[in-house]
Amino acid sequence: MKKITSLLMLFLVCWGTAWAQLPDGVKASTESNPIRYNLGCAGQAKGYYATVNPNGPADQSIGSAKTFTADKAKAAFIFVAVADGDASKGYKIKVEIGNKFYEVGLTADNTNGAEVKAQTTANLSTWKFVKKDNDGNKWALQYLAADNQTWKDGSWNMHGGAGNNLKTYQGDDQGSKWFCIEKDHPGFVEELANEKVYVLQSGRSNENKKEYLIYDAGAPNNVSSTWGTGKTDYDRSKVANDPNAQWVLYKGKMGTYFYNVGAKKFIGKAADNGGHKSIPMANEVTSSSQVYDNGKVGGYHFILTTNGWTVNVANITNCHGVVSWGNYDQHTDDLGNCVKIIPVSVPTETVDLKAVSDQVSNFENSFLLDNLIKVQDTIQGCVDGLTATDFETLKTKKTFAEAEAFVNERKIKLEAGKYYTLSNVYRKKDASTNGDKVITAEASNNNVNTVWKIEQATGKKFKIYSPNAQKYVPAPETSKEPILNETGAEYEINKLADGQYRLNVGNSNLVIYNTNSLGGWSSASKGGDGAWYIKPVTSLEVALHTVSTASYATAYPPFDIASVSGATAYIGKKESASILNATPISNGIPANNGVILKGEANEQKAILTLGTATSSVEGNALSGTLTSKAWTNELVFGIADGTVGFYSMNASDSIGANKAYLTNAASQAVKLMFDGEVTGIVDATENISNTNAPIYDLSGRRVIKTVKGGLYIQNRKKFIAH
Repeated sequence: MKKITSLLMLFLVCWGTAWAQLPDGVKASTESNPIRYNLGCAGQAKGYYATVNPNGPADQSIGSAKTFTADKAKAAFIFVAVADGDASKGYKIKVEIGNKFYEVGLTADNTNGAEVKAQTTANLSTWKFVKKDNDGNKWALQYLAADNQTWKDGSWNMHGGAGNNLKTYQGDDQGSKWFCIEKDHPGFVEELANEKVYVLQSGRSNENKKEYLIYDAGAPNNVSSTWGTGKTDYDRSKVANDPNAQWVLYKGKMGTYFYNVGAKKFIGKAADNGGHKSIPMANEVTSSSQVYDNGKVGGYHFILTTNGWTVNVANITNCHGVVSWGNYDQHTDDLGNCVKIIPVSVPTETVDLKAVSDQVSNFENSFLLDNLIKVQDTIQGCVDGLTATDFETLKTKKTFAEAEAFVNERKIKLEAGKYYTLSNVYRKKDASTNGDKVITAEASNNNVNTVWKIEQATGKKFKIYSPNAQKYVPAPETSKEPILNETGAEYEINKLADGQYRLNVGNSNLVIYNTNSLGGWSSASKGGDGAWYIKPVTSLEVALHTVSTASYATAYPPFDIASVSGATAYIGKKESASILNATPISNGIPANNGVILKGEANEQKAILTLGTATSSVEGNALSGTLTSKAWTNELVFGIADGTVGFYSMNASDSIGANKAYLTNAASQAVKLMFDGEVTGIVDATENISNTNAPIYDLSGRRVIKTVKGGLYIQNRKKFIAH
């Protein structure tokens, strides 16, 4: 019976130790021999610490802050065991104020809202820590209730928000989770300072032997450690004074650069092809690196990476105790991945910080300038990009700062009320229309169906309007093709990066699922199928077809055209039932007006520049269509027997989008008169005697279906299919 009782007591003591422990790596101490710790928030309020007024009264509230002043500094705590050797009794947490320690307790036995205070008369001041999220750097506190028997879930919490004084709240709340770190050691990346020197202690350390990242002259081209296959005979007692164990963690614009003081070398770029490879060191900066504060090994908060690979202290042959392994968010509880960053004092002449700064600046300037030019080359003419002229100027800039300032000043901005194309970054297709459907199309500067008007909606939201369909884009839905409607949805247009944008209504982003299907999806990222380039449309091209001494086409734009180059625009005024007088207009083409475009022989295209049109179009007999339509009885522009005019079509044919035509014609063809000269059509009924006659291509082969823009023969006369 005695043996059973002893075993039961041992079990209870062990059980109590498990639940009344200090955080991993944290040691209890006494006022006479204190080991001081800071408490940092391990939840979402990154950068915040528990604070006190070090010059204030003994009885004061424990606060919180991210920036510190003489009256609000990081609080220094010690943890004193209530009963030596019996962790089940808990700990007294004491805070240092004015070179004295005072117990931290509560104003009331309440798990929600009791104030956490430094006290001269202790009250509810016995505590224990409980690990959260299986993370060695996330702990909540519990206090011993007034009955001196019950442990209650009333952790310290920035009650009401980050920066407030601490009060009790449930331990699972993000604001109730804390980590302990040796006083004045950095706990967050933002605390690292370029002018300081550090030693990097590995999570491979234990109570008896600490392990470090070092430079080893025996392996001069690689990062080494004191563990595994590294320099295990290293004299650890001299680490704080050994330049080969000292590092500058220099934060630049692109990342952090790891510089070894003794070697005067930087950690280089890890191999692209993966893990378990040695990590190089180089005399010059070859790559930026990163530091993350997401380590889960108690007391070892940081993870270092280069080229996306974690710097891991390992026991891999020929790798000098350090390898590249995994990503920063993988294996965050791996001992070899996690690092404690410890500041050390060194003489100012020991390290040339200016030389480090200059090398980093030169590398970043060259890299960022090259990358900026590369990005601007890709997005030239798009929102956030430059015009062709400005891009050429950009290439003359010598520094990144100068180039960045130029881009910010000159970049194309999104303006409501203007016209744009929407080009999918990943699919390399434009959003287009086919009737009321939103579809994809090849990128083109001659397809009005790919042109969209961005209209201001409420707040910072926009509507996306098709000028051809004269309807709006609805909210995107998963696996459902968008159908244009009269009202549309209000879109947010949010920047991703490098001139790429997401178009979203709430959490649903407009995406292209494959090469021809649009819909909605819950996420959109740079380079993906929910990323879009937004390109202003300032002009459109219309293909011209040469007939004898001139080239021709028709157009029916849905918006004003300010000017036309490569051709002259003509409206058509009826001289009689069979003659149309082509009358030139010189001040643009008003929206929704049909025109004939006439250029010099062999001119390939006319360029229509968007803007305000002031030409008079009174008496214009030309109509048109914004979308492709079936032919009924219209006369369309074409060629017969080498002569241009307006002709009838086959009953099964259709008229192309943005083409002009004549309606209510009394005959099957109409003569054109340019500059007082009538085209060579004799009698309309003689030219097109049978609209159902067989059609042939120019090689004499009969065709069943014509192709838009093709040249064909019918009734011994040539015509262009529309």
